[in-house]
Amino acid sequence: CSSDLNSESGYAMQNALDTERRALSSYVKGLDGQGGTTIGNNETMRQARGQTVASGLGALDDWVDTKRRSLYTQADQDSGGKPVFTGNFHGLISGDQADFIATPEGTSLLKDIQASGKTLGFWDANGEPQPVKVQNAEQMRQFLNRQWSPQTAGIVRDAKGALDTDVFTTGEGTPYAPARQFTQWQKNTLDNPNGIASMMDSSGAVNRKVAFEDIGKKAESMPAAQFDHVVNTLRNPPPDVPAPVQAKMQGAVQALKSDFASQLSAASHSTVGQANTRGFTKFMNDNSSKLQTLFNSPQEQLQLKNINDAHNILRYDA
Repeated sequence: CSSDLNSESGYAMQNALDTERRALSSYVKGLDGQGGTTIGNNETMRQARGQTVASGLGALDDWVDTKRRSLYTQADQDSGGKPVFTGNFHGLISGDQADFIATPEGTSLLKDIQASGKTLGFWDANGEPQPVKVQNAEQMRQFLNRQWSPQTAGIVRDAKGALDTDVFTTGEGTPYAPARQFTQWQKNTLDNPNGIASMMDSSGAVNRKVAFEDIGKKAESMPAAQFDHVVNTLRNPPPDVPAPVQAKMQGAVQALKSDFASQLSAASHSTVGQANTRGFTKFMNDNSSKLQTLFNSPQEQLQLKNINDAHNILRYDA
């Protein structure tokens, strides 16, 4: 109790505890792997970490798009231009259109898609759907990417998904098999709306569904399985991903580590004057699976254990 510390020996004990708490604080901050230099929760630091995560995911996404286009272009050349029957895409555009006409932005997008589809040959002179080449389908996908906004994000994603399904079913076997397999990997890895896609939805640096400074919070709030998927995707790129892209992906993992280390540090010091054992333990328990995934080396696992043990040792009633 506080009276135990209101004596000469008590003051000496408190000074010793304060020294230990300062050492513990440095040890917690060391989880970022950069000497604690990236630990903090002010807006500038959160934005910097978010930009790094977005850069890593964006670099992978750009590489995937480039490779997918290359694979389909090669397959199209090898096959002599096999037509794509875009039944799923047409069904979305020409169905009840409820998702489109629910908002002014959606209504405008529908008109733009219809105009672009006519130019790219998705409809004949009578307005009837007709097969298109893979290159035309790819051009439509690029057009859809350019139409992204926070208001149309869901519709754009659905339209791209329908178009991808149509292209995916084109040309069973060779020469389209590699392109189809890669497209399926892309959909499973990057396009899940609850995981990576939810952190990447954007049109440029400013027009983002999740602001840079909120990407860390988005990661913290994800279900454990989705979080594991994000981290494991960043850690385990396909073998032909170029080294500069891999470096950005690893930087994204490091930024996520810094974010969680910052939250651990904040939880530890949310009570003035002592290490906040309860707050720290609650954060550890609430995020145990994510922390295991993120800080996965034996050294990091030991560091987390030592920090947790130290909080229990230093706990006292001030």
